[in-house]
Amino acid sequence: MESMLFHEATYGFNVSINGIRLWLYARNGRTSPPQQLGLRTRVPDKMEVPIPLRGRKHFYGPAHVQTLTSYEGLKTTLEKFNRELISDPIGGSILNVECAVIKAAEGFERLEVDPDKTVFHETGGTLRRYTQVIRLFYVIGPPARETFDLIDVIPRYTQKPGYGKSAKLETYEETMSRLSRNRPSELKEGRVVNFQTLFPKYTDYRGELDVHSNETDDFVSGTLRRKQMQITRIFKVSGGSPKPLPDTLSSKLFVPVRTGPRSFETMLQTMYRIEWWLRVTGLYVYNVETVPYLFHEHSATGVDASKANVDAPVGVGKYFVTTIRLYFSQPYKEPAPALLPPVIPWRSNGSASCSIL
Repeated sequence: MESMLFHEATYGFNVSINGIRLWLYARNGRTSPPQQLGLRTRVPDKMEVPIPLRGRKHFYGPAHVQTLTSYEGLKTTLEKFNRELISDPIGGSILNVECAVIKAAEGFERLEVDPDKTVFHETGGTLRRYTQVIRLFYVIGPPARETFDLIDVIPRYTQKPGYGKSAKLETYEETMSRLSRNRPSELKEGRVVNFQTLFPKYTDYRGELDVHSNETDDFVSGTLRRKQMQITRIFKVSGGSPKPLPDTLSSKLFVPVRTGPRSFETMLQTMYRIEWWLRVTGLYVYNVETVPYLFHEHSATGVDASKANVDAPVGVGKYFVTTIRLYFSQPYKEPAPALLPPVIPWRSNGSASCSIL
């Protein structure tokens, strides 16, 4: 859990462990009782999807229709989850909501998802299928009878392709600036409980961008080209103390300090730098998340977080860097470097005035 760099093999054996990371802050009152957490998970329901068959257009009978077992979309799953929360409310108030991407099948296996499973393994060269499940964390107590919603903030074209012009997309900073200037009506009320950066696949055809953020059945193989889009998913709860999206939202990404060709400072060292930065700026943290970014060996920091679209390499292993993004309810100014812990810049190529004898 301390390492900020992990490797995903293209043809080798990969093992993943699902854990829970708690972000803690000091409470104002010491007399309040300790909090206990509860969890409810919703897996998308299965459905049969017809497979179009070439050369069978004259046959319309059920015997000639082949189907594929898949999952209902995320929005449908959310609507069903909310109905369940009304008919069978949780014993407490919602603390956080997130979408977790977990493996549903590998090769020709049947679709079977166990949301409570904490370990899964796979072979990078095989075809895998992943699904999105919704995890709802709540503080145990009297039922608050709350429901929730999600809003996906998706980058837009700043220049559409055509007539010798290549397509250009908003950077992450431009997308967040647009969100702050033009808040969706759904986020002007209620209680925002989580920001989550996700990388769903996307297609672009003749200048039209289609981000498949609602899909819950994703086919992945290390040998197939995969185009992904960096989006921000915001979860909002209806009920409880209001915490709408601020109109002065800002964020800062903390990338672990690079210490070598494929090495970075640890989670503990990165958190130390974040804590120091917060003490100097005096900012109140509105929200926080960890984001894995594709490792770029020739980048000074090792990541390129501002780019909206990600085109992962095909046929080679991939490294990912774990970063920490903090959200604030107000703009900020970077403090002078002299007020922060020193950073020794790492350079892949350098020169020296001395030689070893």
